[in-house]
Amino acid sequence: MGKRIQQATLQNLESRVLRFGFVGENIHTEAVIDCAEVLQDYPEADVVLRAIMPGENEIYEPEISVSGTDVIWVLTQAELDREGSGTMQLTFVDGTEVIKSGVGKFTVSRSL
Repeated sequence: MGKRIQQATLQNLESRVLRFGFVGENIHTEAVIDCAEVLQDYPEADVVLRAIMPGENEIYEPEISVSGTDVIWVLTQAELDREGSGTMQLTFVDGTEVIKSGVGKFTVSRSL
């Protein structure tokens, strides 16, 4: 089984489209977002990822992890089961204060 890693930084997240592969693919896919600009100053910040998946209207909170200054979203098969475009927002919170947010787009392509 292969591995697909899509990388971005919090700074360029808005200008990038992360390509998560094809519907039904059995490849380990993860999005790795370098958030050093926030996490170096706020290493204890809470990080929340919200996404609107392709074909959906509801906001969904995928499971993520933080490793150093990287926020990692390992996509599940269910998250890759529909073709189309989606939107994600990373938010960094210190207590009740929102430190920074970043919004980006992603796609899941149709399989043949």
